[in-house]
Amino acid sequence: MVAIFVVLLILFFLLMDSLVLRLKEGGLERAALWIAGGKEQPLPVPLAGGSAEGFEGFYLPPGLFLSSQHAWLNLLPSGKLKVGVDDFSRRILGRIDQVETPPVGTEVAAGEELFRIHQGTKSVAYASPAAGTVAAVNPFVLRDPRTVKRDPYGAGWILALKPADPSVPVRASRVGEEARSWLRSELTRFRDFLMAQTTPDEILGRTLADGGFLVDRSLENMGPGAWRRFEEEFLSARRGEGPGAEAGRASQ
Repeated sequence: MVAIFVVLLILFFLLMDSLVLRLKEGGLERAALWIAGGKEQPLPVPLAGGSAEGFEGFYLPPGLFLSSQHAWLNLLPSGKLKVGVDDFSRRILGRIDQVETPPVGTEVAAGEELFRIHQGTKSVAYASPAAGTVAAVNPFVLRDPRTVKRDPYGAGWILALKPADPSVPVRASRVGEEARSWLRSELTRFRDFLMAQTTPDEILGRTLADGGFLVDRSLENMGPGAWRRFEEEFLSARRGEGPGAEAGRASQ
């Protein structure tokens, strides 16, 4: 009996050590996710070819929806939507100095500015995927915006939205293979966008230095004009709508 008690006590302390480590590395939310048996590791999205050499290294966890404005959505059992920025846009932007959100209780319309990412004097706004009310704001990203860079799909979530109709933004978003295929097309489109912002010498320098046309931190050294054009072409509600948008509008 004593031996069993000692074994259980050892297992308890090992569990506590693991939990403390999780808290230090990923914060309360990731520790809670680990306790619940949730999946922490995102899945790689193949954006070209079928081999590892064809991966651009973007990530998309299973079960999350992507809006046409590069925000990810997670529909919670309560009907609220947890919202953040996808790996595509956060990598392109580079350093994140500030995350600006509306106060809890703010009502927003679909397509209106929901939150803003700042880098120095430059910034981009992300459009709201649905009409609703801001139900919660992640205090960790307000205190430390680098959380968005470190863990965009986990501890780096931006806010929670209580939509008027939870089914509308979900139907107008992409998931699974459809989202992966869309990311491939977005990568091609961004490369064309990047070539239009830079000179031939800059393009050649990037290619030679990186061994390929990489998109990491592409906007970090560009001016406010390039940031505005990126917002208009990739993040604005005016740039286009996802599948099912017509049905969504009809139901509103």
